Amino acid sequence: MQKEAILVVEDEDVMRESLVDWFSSADHKVDAASDGEQALKEFNLADYDVMIVDLKLPGRDGLAVLSEVRAQNPRAKVIIIT
Repeated sequence: MQKEAILVVEDEDVMRESLVDWFSSADHKVDAASDGEQALKEFNLADYDVMIVDLKLPGRDGLAVLSEVRAQNPRAKVIIIT
């Protein structure tokens, strides 16, 4: 199985930590952000294979994050969750 670099964007601590733990246990490189602004900052700093983004976030919501990520990298893989 290929190891991926994953960014989890979730404002609820329990859900964010659960996703990070789940993917980390499979030896993926996982980073986390608690809001859209932090996510975009993290996205600019690293090249993630997959982003898992909550639809409802404080500040910029998941769709706004998706839009900005796609503008920077049309091939980005983004999964929206709610």
